[in-house]
Amino acid sequence: MTARTSVTDERLARLIQVGFVLEAIVEERSDRHRHALARDRPGADLVRHLLAEAHEESTCHREQLASLLGALGADAPSAETLSTLAETDSGSVPASTEAALYDQLWSELAAYRFYDAVHERLVVAESLDLSVPPPAVAAVVEEFRLEERQGVYEVMAALDSLDVQPAPQLSQHLESSRSPLSQLY
Repeated sequence: MTARTSVTDERLARLIQVGFVLEAIVEERSDRHRHALARDRPGADLVRHLLAEAHEESTCHREQLASLLGALGADAPSAETLSTLAETDSGSVPASTEAALYDQLWSELAAYRFYDAVHERLVVAESLDLSVPPPAVAAVVEEFRLEERQGVYEVMAALDSLDVQPAPQLSQHLESSRSPLSQLY
């Protein structure tokens, strides 16, 4: 059970800034994978399409999060901060369609879990001391949560269509009763 707390503009802004950074990393990684994927790989067109959609969705989410931050009187993380984080995360890019899909799946799962936790925090808060209407914030977060969940389904369907078996650690994660996604599968 989540502890009941109050959610203020400052606390919500911090959570939204984390979401902004998460979306920037997803955007960067999907772009790197899309450009690194060899065209002759089985399923490359499908994977490129999914990665392009993920990039577009993350861009849209960042724009909406920036708008919420502005309404809360907070700033989005700077381009310099995002650049530094992207450099930190600039590990090798997998060249296989399977590896790119697994990376995207983990990104979708992370985003889903993040937005699910933010939504839960908004729902269970004892008080919402916000300068923006709480239902509007909750609606945006819920929309993002559902889009990320749909992204999980889409990547899993792509893995199935390529006859790729889930990695053991992914199967364990999805089967775990503690996983908020366990009811999806």
